[in-house]
Amino acid sequence: MKTHSKLYLFLIIASFAIMGVSCSDKDNNTTTPTPSNSSYFYHNGHSYLIVKEKKSWADAAADAFAKGGYLAEIGDKSEQNAIYQGIIKSGISAAYTSVVDGGGTAYIWIGATDRLSEGVWTWNGANQPEGTSRVFWNGDNTGKLVDGSYANWGGTAAGKINEPDNFTDSQASPNGQNAAAIALAKWPADYPVTLGIAGEWNDIAETNKIYYIIEFNSIKE
Repeated sequence: MKTHSKLYLFLIIASFAIMGVSCSDKDNNTTTPTPSNSSYFYHNGHSYLIVKEKKSWADAAADAFAKGGYLAEIGDKSEQNAIYQGIIKSGISAAYTSVVDGGGTAYIWIGATDRLSEGVWTWNGANQPEGTSRVFWNGDNTGKLVDGSYANWGGTAAGKINEPDNFTDSQASPNGQNAAAIALAKWPADYPVTLGIAGEWNDIAETNKIYYIIEFNSIKE
């Protein structure tokens, strides 16, 4: 076989090999945003989009549905880790904002709320397209998971769950705390006591305006 024919055959084989690797990566739904200009990251066949716009929980939920998704619903530790790594890789500053009733720490909204019934924590509640909700936690920080659900409330890593606590403040959270968000740093920020660490969830007033993360039930580019 002539040299240029061998080279042509080699290039064809290499091309198929590269295509195979590419398909394999897509099938495995890696959590790394690809291509480099994509805002999405992936896990278990779902796409996630971090929206760097400050909105209240209700407005963030409405925007998520308008985009064809919903505020992220975290079903297990694997998904929790994938989402938190996605947040880290997005480069959001842990000090991009300060939530007063969240211990002075920055947060990102997820879909958890007890706005319909205090202490009954659901994923997106009445904002579900079909008007349904899925309960995953009942009670405050002494509450319990429902039907094998998952939660990562503040204090989980330390073995003492401190959230949700429905903290009420006359100015910061006069109506209590009815929506959950992922913390980007420990809280309270300026005290030696620690109620939760980066990556854990805290219930905060749903009127806070912070970034949010949308989940889609498909792979988006």
